[in-house]
Amino acid sequence: MITGAGRGIGKAIALKLAKEGANLSLLARTESELIETSNEVKKFGVKAYYTVGDISKQEDVDRFYKDTMTHFPNIDFLVNNAGMAYYGELMRISLEKVVEMMNVNFFGAYYLTMKVLPRMLARGTGHIINMVSMLGMVVEPGWVPYCASKHALRVLTEGLRAELRGTGVKVTGIYPGAVRTKLLESVGRLRPGILEPEDVAEAIVFVLKQPYGVEVGDVTILPKRT
Repeated sequence: MITGAGRGIGKAIALKLAKEGANLSLLARTESELIETSNEVKKFGVKAYYTVGDISKQEDVDRFYKDTMTHFPNIDFLVNNAGMAYYGELMRISLEKVVEMMNVNFFGAYYLTMKVLPRMLARGTGHIINMVSMLGMVVEPGWVPYCASKHALRVLTEGLRAELRGTGVKVTGIYPGAVRTKLLESVGRLRPGILEPEDVAEAIVFVLKQPYGVEVGDVTILPKRT
């Protein structure tokens, strides 16, 4: 299961995992983007299904889970990738936008994780991967509400890892620096020398290909210094 799979990092993850032979269940808000992603994924000879929905809405999360279980008997991994941001000084960002960031970046991941966990625990295996961010470790001016949502996701990630130790279910946090995506473009923060979505996707593949007895806790991804 991959959220935010219509474009950017989510799409890159879907394509990399499909190349490795993974069957996929995809979620995003824009159907045209999901159709494009699923069609590209299927070229690798794997199964791909999608659900159009908003990760911040519990009813959409429930539907995504039900759709996935209709097509697949088990869920091997969940990549909580969906995210959004508004850039600007805290005093200039409305409460509605702050709540939206928290709903998408934190509560969406929480909702979906709570849906898939019981089945993973019953099987004694599974992997939850949360797309946190380097801004889940620090705070930068202009990004304060976004940082707050990602700090919350980091705590969820670390807390789950501690509570699930010994169950067979792995939990990994991914901490990329700036990535060339529509999200960064939308807030006018694209710049030379940043990461590409495929760089992050490669890290996801690395994490998921580890042996059963190996858990990669956190992965920090930064562009090479020149």
